[in-house]
Amino acid sequence: MPLVIDPRAAADFFRRFAPAFCADAVRAGNFLASRLGRPLSSSVLHITDDAGLSSGLYSRTFDDRGVPPIPVTLLKEGVPNSLYHDPESARALGLRPTGHVTDGALRPTNLVVRPGSRTRNVILAELTEHLVIDDLPQLNLVTGRLVGPVLVGVVRGGQREGAALAQLDLDVHELLACVDEVASDQERNGEVDAPTMVLRGLSLRG
Repeated sequence: MPLVIDPRAAADFFRRFAPAFCADAVRAGNFLASRLGRPLSSSVLHITDDAGLSSGLYSRTFDDRGVPPIPVTLLKEGVPNSLYHDPESARALGLRPTGHVTDGALRPTNLVVRPGSRTRNVILAELTEHLVIDDLPQLNLVTGRLVGPVLVGVVRGGQREGAALAQLDLDVHELLACVDEVASDQERNGEVDAPTMVLRGLSLRG
């Protein structure tokens, strides 16, 4: 059955996912090091970090190093596109620092997951039954794996009929490659603007 992840759960996941794009973490050999320029997710996912976002939780004019922040496109139609750079890593590559140094380390600011073209209500109305996950396990930022139990609800005819515990043990690429559609309804949860996501083809083990 299709799997629906609501905006709050999506925001929690992308909040934990974004630090993988820090240049120092990639240089140390995390899971993104071998995937730069190659698809990491389905093409419907486009994610940016914008420290200049109006009324954003982490909006600012300068970072702790006095660098004005620039928008960073983390995923461009599913492909890792850009990284967070401090002045040192940017200088080594001939790039501009992104303005994301906080408390001595690179840190994401305001994340925006680009919404789709159809509303959540329209999408869910087409699903006679689906699964729903309220939260995802922690992502290992070195290996890129999600391992842990998740509570999976079953929804039929718009009504949740029960839930069961399932075990996730998969690569983040396997998860994000299953994202089939994102809704146009976007919600702000803390520093993340995220829509409802619909995944298809993901196997869950009870």
